[in-house]
Amino acid sequence: MLTLRAMGCTRLSQPLQPLTARNGLIMTKTQTPPVELDRLPLQPQRWKYVLALILERHNWRHSTKGKGVSHATMEERRQFCFRIFSFLRDNPVKCFKLDPRSFSGRHVDLLMADWRQRAEHGELGAATLQKYHSFLTTFAGWIGKPKLVKPLSAYFDDQALITRSYIATSPKAWRERGVDVDQVLSQVERHDLHAAASLRLMQAFGLRFKEACMLRPHADVLTAAQAGQAGCDTALYLFTHRGTKGGRKRYVPIDTDARLQAIKLAQGLVIGQSDSISDPQLTLVQAIRHLRYVMERFGVTKKALGVVPHGLRHQYAADEYRDATGSAAPVNGGEAVDRTVDMAARQDIAAKLGHGRPQIVNAYLGSSASSSSAGGSASHPAPITTEENPCPRHLRSSHTALPLVAVIIFENQMQEGDSMAVEAIYSFLTYPKRSHAEEASMSGTEIPLDDGKLCKMLRDIFDNAGKDCNVPVMFTSDGDKQENAVRSELLALLETPGVATAAPLASRLQNATSGTSGMGLLFICMGQGADHTRVVISRFPADEGVVAEKSTSKLTVQFVEQVFLKSAFSYKAATYTSNGKPNQLWSGHVVDKQINHGSKAVADYWIVDFLRSEFSTTAAQGTKRLASALRAAIAATTTMEIKSEITSAAHLAGNLPKKAMTIADFCDSFHFSERTKQAILSKVSPARLVHEKFRFDAAEFSRHLAYKQVELDNGAVLTAPADKFEECFKETKRKDVHTFSTTGAVVDERLKKTK
Repeated sequence: MLTLRAMGCTRLSQPLQPLTARNGLIMTKTQTPPVELDRLPLQPQRWKYVLALILERHNWRHSTKGKGVSHATMEERRQFCFRIFSFLRDNPVKCFKLDPRSFSGRHVDLLMADWRQRAEHGELGAATLQKYHSFLTTFAGWIGKPKLVKPLSAYFDDQALITRSYIATSPKAWRERGVDVDQVLSQVERHDLHAAASLRLMQAFGLRFKEACMLRPHADVLTAAQAGQAGCDTALYLFTHRGTKGGRKRYVPIDTDARLQAIKLAQGLVIGQSDSISDPQLTLVQAIRHLRYVMERFGVTKKALGVVPHGLRHQYAADEYRDATGSAAPVNGGEAVDRTVDMAARQDIAAKLGHGRPQIVNAYLGSSASSSSAGGSASHPAPITTEENPCPRHLRSSHTALPLVAVIIFENQMQEGDSMAVEAIYSFLTYPKRSHAEEASMSGTEIPLDDGKLCKMLRDIFDNAGKDCNVPVMFTSDGDKQENAVRSELLALLETPGVATAAPLASRLQNATSGTSGMGLLFICMGQGADHTRVVISRFPADEGVVAEKSTSKLTVQFVEQVFLKSAFSYKAATYTSNGKPNQLWSGHVVDKQINHGSKAVADYWIVDFLRSEFSTTAAQGTKRLASALRAAIAATTTMEIKSEITSAAHLAGNLPKKAMTIADFCDSFHFSERTKQAILSKVSPARLVHEKFRFDAAEFSRHLAYKQVELDNGAVLTAPADKFEECFKETKRKDVHTFSTTGAVVDERLKKTK
């Protein structure tokens, strides 16, 4: 039994976590900043904390060179370090309770014995073993023991287990794996033009994943003179130098129609001369992650189609080899070719792929199947380089390079079995007006229903609105009347379709748009089905540079297409379905692909200001459901860590803004542990409501889950459920000094860095 007494003057404070008693009391005290790692004594019981400090200090840097490493390498290292120390603490041979700084030779021997056993059973390959050994050696250097880990060969009697083969034995190219490259890329184009353009570049130039994301299609296209290739028949080259391995620069000739079209597609999506092909709203890490997500969505994985994006690089190498030698690559069953031709082709391909060693091309083409003849054959002459023509013969282009222009190709088709056809499309150019008093001009036009690029793209958005618009919303009533101005305007449009009846919606969007959102291109698409009508409203950002070139005030279809195709990848949309009944059209669905592709986040101005709507789940309903789940999780668990995390979040929740979120979003915003998050989500019934959007209401939250907290000027903080605070703490007051006392058994105690 422990009795605590606290005296001091009260003041409001942000909550702390920490000393937890069975009576629901949580007491915390302000802590000093954490000590430096070098001064921290060995603490085996806090090994995770110590390891995190080591990683924070060293993980960003290269093991041998004076430079940083990528985010992917940092994450791999982090996971590896936590994994090996977890193994050392819990394994069937011998368990070690050690501080990471005490890592020594006997621990290395245990790890190597485990790796050796797993390698013998085929669970670890040579490449993985070499990577693990590198990470382990790097970690040893971090703790001041650079010679602790011996070469990998010292731990393995069977050298075959650690010998990595760089010779491909099976094809990895998409075509050889039975995948139709053009079909997959056409599907990707309908979903995300930026991702499709990156893949086209990987296919055409053999770029790596990161290189394709970082490529600048305007700035990186050079003339032969700029590339130092004067005298070659090829007029243009792609300068690849961003995101390359080892910073190696290379110039790849743009010498085929396919490569030229890939460049045109990329240039058509990029406005600025120094902009990269990635979505401009994403960071590099986000762009790479998004591109991988798109690949998974369309089955470009080993598990689904049996190929990965890097297979396009293998495809490029195989195609280059066939063009240079006239034979398929050895890994694809090609016949033996003249040795001189084979070696020249491999050296050229290695240079185009950005590899410093020609031998590495074996990983793409397989081992050389060349003949023993030393001379060049008549059918496959060796590349010739002269002072007059320094380009190898197999690189010369027989056609004249075409001028670079912005071209975007769409191949969107109507979904098979979709019985609803688009009957009318209206478009308006809207200017930001909400923050300006002056009147902004607005013009609209009807888009003809033809087979043009613009119409095809809009048809695709119309057809997919049912699945893409995944956030349910409902119109809010104006005052006490069961009416909504936007709904009335939609009903009027359904009754009398036309530019004039669609204009009020465009005007409303213009009034709701701030300068931050900028100019926009509004499309209203309507289609008639067997027994219902669908309306899809979408807004795309307008390129101000293109708009500035507009010569007349009239909005033409050609101008709309020019603006639209500059930003066809990113938009907001809302879809409503009319069934002809009197009380129809009160609910719909929205999406905002400008915030995050595939997410359920939607800009407030699109829902609240423009559509005069709210999420289907009201703020009161959603907030009450959240509070109930938190309260139920606290009552059901006996784990004090879970109770402490939820209690701390409950204190801080009162400071949250009234923003849209889901219960899962709430858990993520407070960085709950996985156990705590699952404890909360398991109390939500039905489970689908976990991802239901609502607007958080702090006042409503406090009515259902309230904690009272008092902070004293001596640093103590007293916390307990609001309805039990006086029961937990006995208070006496003398002038300005308050004395609180409580009695209970301590069931949890820990230190925290901050409040």
